[in-house]
Amino acid sequence: MVDKPAGLPVHATQEQDGRDVVSLLSGSGPKLHPVHRLDRETSGLLLLAKSPKSAAELMSLWNSANVEKIYEAVVEGVIEEDGGVWTWALSDRSEGRQNPQGPRDAQKDARTDFQVLERGPGRSRIECQLHTGRTHQIRRHAALSRHPVVGDGRYGKARADERMALHSRSLTLKWKGIPLSWECPPPEEFRRLLTAR
Repeated sequence: MVDKPAGLPVHATQEQDGRDVVSLLSGSGPKLHPVHRLDRETSGLLLLAKSPKSAAELMSLWNSANVEKIYEAVVEGVIEEDGGVWTWALSDRSEGRQNPQGPRDAQKDARTDFQVLERGPGRSRIECQLHTGRTHQIRRHAALSRHPVVGDGRYGKARADERMALHSRSLTLKWKGIPLSWECPPPEEFRRLLTAR
């Protein structure tokens, strides 16, 4: 398990050859295998396995009820309700702010539970629990609710001085009968983003 910083991709890209989580952590030793992905601009917990076999076994659990995935985000606007459920169907192909749900004929069920943790002047800090694993699910659901994630240039608006305020905070699962849990608080920067105007 690692705490991935925002701005670092999980896998190598053409522009950043060798500047990715897998390359940096694998070094000259055995290659590590990500069990799931985090967007380049998302920070927080990332689970990696030492072997392809372990990675495949963990991936098979990923979208089951045996894995609890909690994220924190700072979103635009003040959310009035204390919590709720976002259930917009999403395709696996995102189309940006023009059509966050993606093509209608490719949409699948998606569920994100959210709870408001704190309200600031014009922004809210929320906790999100994923029950499905669609591409950019929290970002797209937040945009569809008219509360896009702060700094998300794809589904909302981004300012040059703000990072995307989405963080993988905790992960709990049971693997081979053993309960495992990790926690990684969001960076202090989230406090500034909540109160920024």
